[in-house]
Formats: sequence, structure tokens, C-alpha cells
Amino acid sequence: MKRNAWFGLLLYVMFLGVSGRQLQVLEAVLMLAVLVLVPGFLMLVDARLRNGKTMALYKIMTILYPPAAVCAALSFMGDIPLLCLPWVAFTVITALYGLRRLLERGLHPLAETAVDFGLMYLAGGGFWFLAASLHWRIMDFSDVLIMLTAVHFHYSSFIIPILAGLLGRKITVGRKLYLTSTVIIMLAPAGIALGIAFSTALEFILVAAYLAALYGYGLLVFEASFTRREAKYLISFSALVLMVTILFSLIYAAGRAMGFGSLSINRMIWIHGFTNAVGVALPSLAGWLLEGNFPKESYYGKPVSSITGGRHIGRHFLSRKGLLDETASYSGLVDRIDGFDSASFRARRLSPVIRDFYEHTDQYAMRADIRWAGWFRPLAVVYQVISRRIGQIHLGTFKGWQGMYGRVLPVASGRDGRQRVRAWQRLNGKGEAIFIALYSLHWFGDEPYMNIALPLPGANMTGMLRLYNEGSGLVLTSAHSPAHRGDEGIYLHASWFTMRLPLKETFWIREGESGQRLTARHRMWIFGLRFLDIRYDIQRSG
Repeated sequence: MKRNAWFGLLLYVMFLGVSGRQLQVLEAVLMLAVLVLVPGFLMLVDARLRNGKTMALYKIMTILYPPAAVCAALSFMGDIPLLCLPWVAFTVITALYGLRRLLERGLHPLAETAVDFGLMYLAGGGFWFLAASLHWRIMDFSDVLIMLTAVHFHYSSFIIPILAGLLGRKITVGRKLYLTSTVIIMLAPAGIALGIAFSTALEFILVAAYLAALYGYGLLVFEASFTRREAKYLISFSALVLMVTILFSLIYAAGRAMGFGSLSINRMIWIHGFTNAVGVALPSLAGWLLEGNFPKESYYGKPVSSITGGRHIGRHFLSRKGLLDETASYSGLVDRIDGFDSASFRARRLSPVIRDFYEHTDQYAMRADIRWAGWFRPLAVVYQVISRRIGQIHLGTFKGWQGMYGRVLPVASGRDGRQRVRAWQRLNGKGEAIFIALYSLHWFGDEPYMNIALPLPGANMTGMLRLYNEGSGLVLTSAHSPAHRGDEGIYLHASWFTMRLPLKETFWIREGESGQRLTARHRMWIFGLRFLDIRYDIQRSG
């Protein structure tokens, strides 16, 4: 994207030179965003995968930007409206790129979520750019107001959330103020746009909230530590100007809401358009490029299984797909539980029978008592019809204890994409598949994760679980701890996306009363509501 930024800057100079005195202020401001600011800020967005490659959508954006930028400039200079379509396509792909980042990572950390909101808002800028080029009549908006809305989405909606995200990567104090300010900064642009369209009172309220959030942002900028003094000055100057210009936006919104003339559209063009472009966007971009601010963590490209299913999974899925590895043999879900030793887990503290179960799973028999939460039971009745047809995660609605008959099978790791993969196949008394789960291990930083993939039609659901000691027992969970946020989570993975699901699960495994028996509990939550509780009774059969 660096070459695109230089290309866009050169193109903007040419655009100004060719347009000459005929160029309107709004056109100059909007094209500054298209040709200079958008590629500049995209240089600050993290597109790295853990394998050292770059996200596919970012590569597409890099290739598409030059022709899209040229067409956008020509659409204005030559008054050829349809030439703006490549730019519209670029903004949509940029929004999809933001969505792709958000889906895999989830809402944490907030700083990266703010960046993603800015990326997704750019599609709104593309729409209003198209509307301005084609002179669409949208509600009672004039041509000037439509152009000003396009500027709003390229600046306030795209740039300001990214600035909040860049700041969030750096600050270590004032986290509550940052949380409140950033959430408002993320949501306000869309709300203000709705207010402008439908309710002047709503517009005024949201602009007032936005003003408070931007003042919070400004205070945090002034307090933040920077490695480059020049960057600190530029970003602080930008924040100060922003704190002044947003006051005029509030005055304008108040005038609209209360029916008195406060500021004309022409004055707002210079204050909200030109001043924000020159006094806010350009200094902040220069400052952050000098500072060179990227997240320390690598959030994207988590190790997930490449194995997905068709319409039916079932007990013969592995043999039917030719996924069994005839050269390997495993008897447990892990080779050695010691391989998961970390700061939060020590295998030596485990009860010997828990260690033996995970290393010699085939030698244990299991029964389960599956209980759906009362509020979820009507949905469970529908779900079990679907799960029986698919032949995967088929828990049924039977009340009481039921046997589960399992075996561990070797899986071709080359087909899966992870290392030393083995499947734990569990059947019910009717021979129906309850679970076909593919087990592996991966490390991120200094933390190991049990990586469990369940093939689904066209995708797989992958649980990444951290291990903890609880006395001599074991806890495995996909939930984040207060002090640590890593890969733990439940994800839906398909060939073109990975999505963190709003699900959490935790297993508690303890030694039973006799030395050859285990008890386990498995609970699951969706959107924080518990919907499933499974109790296991596990006994060595040999």
C-alpha cells in the first residue's frame, strides 16, 4: 500500500493542476481523502497473517486501488459518473476486509475493533460518492448536502475511528475513558447520518455525545507517550483542531434542531470539510506514519483444520473422505499431557488417572447425562432433527444417562493442515455419530491450546481451549481470563473466512471416588446464557 500512497499523492497533485480554478472546495476535500488519506491510513492497518503472508482481501485492495483512484479522479474531471464504480467497488472490498478482521478476532481488543469500524464505514463513503457523481435525488438532499455526506463518510466515519484505534494501541492509562469515548466514536457517525436524514433532535443529541467522546479522545492524546516528539506534536495538534471544529458541528446541529439559522452550509463546508482535512486528517496521518504504530499481537491466521464436510458427516466420514492415516497409530487425545505445560498449567499436578485418560483415551468407557437449559429446550427439539440428519454434534433430547462409545483414529495431518491430528469418534447406543472431533495442539506465544475441529457441511467448528489446574483436576476453557486474551475461543471456519462465534465452553475433569474413575462436566453458553450442561462418568475399561 505504500506505493499506492505515493501514487495517490502524485495523482492528487495532477488532479489539482488540471482542475484549476474550476475545482470546488468539496471536490478537492473529497478527492484528498480518495487519493491521499485512504491509502495513507490503510498503511497503518494490520494485514499480517501468522504465516508471514498478507490477507487476500488486502492484496486485492492493493491491486485495485490504482485503477480505482484514477477512475475516481476522471469521474470528477471529465464529469463521467459511471467511472466512479471502481472506487465504489474498492470501498466495498475495504469494508469486507474490515469485517473479515472483525469476524476472526472478535470485539477484542477494542482498538482493533475501532479500526475495523472505520474500514467498514468506507463503503458508506463509496455509496455517497456514487450518489454525488450520478446526482441522485435522495430524500430532500441537495447536491451539496449529498457531497458533504460523502465527505462525512470519508473523514468522520473512516478516519476518526481509525485514529481512536491507533491511539488505543498505545495508551496504558485512562482505559475507562478510552472505552467510553471509542464506543461512541464507533457508533456516532452512523447515528448522526440517520439523525440528519430523519430527526434533527436525534442529530443534535448524537453530535453532543460525539463531541464529548472526541474531547475524551483529545485528552488521551495529550496524555499518551510517543516515541517520536514530532509525532506527538502533529497528533496533538490534530486532536486540538478536531476539538474546535466539532463545536461548530454542535452549533450547526442545534440550529437545525431548534429552527434558527446558526451556520450556513457554505461555512460548514470550510469548517467541517476543509479545516478537518487540512488541520485534522493530514497532521494525524503524518504523525502516525512517523510513529509507526502496529499491534504487538498477531491476531489473524490462526491454525485451523482444512477439513470440512458435505451434507452428511456421520460415523464413516473419515473413511469415506480418505482421511485416515494408515501409517500412524494413537490411543489418546494427546501424546503427552506434559506438552501443554505453561505458566497457567502444570501436568505434574494432575491426578494420574486424568493424565492416563488423555494419553490412553481408547481404554476408557463413558456415559453422559445431557441436559438442555429450560429456555433452550424448544430449540433443542428442532436442533436434534437437524443434527441427526447431518450426523454431527448429535446430542439428542434423551433424559438420563446414556452410553457413549468412542475410539481414537489417526487422521492424515497433511490433509488437515495441523500436526499429529487424531479423531475422537463418539457414537450413541444406536450407532449414530454424536461427535466426530479432530484433535491437535498449537502454540501462540508462550501458551499452548488444545485445538479441536468438528467438521460441518462446508465448514468446521473449531474450539481452541486453554488448560488450567484446579487442585488435582483439569479445566479446559474457551473463555478468556481477565489477565490474558489469546486464541481461546470457538470459531466457525470455511475456505474464505474464520469467524469467532458468540459461544463459550468449559470442561471440568476430576478424579472420581475410585482410582479408575473420572467425573467431568461440560457447560456451554451463547451470548453469555448457559444453554447446555453435560455430566460425564468415565471409567477405565481395561
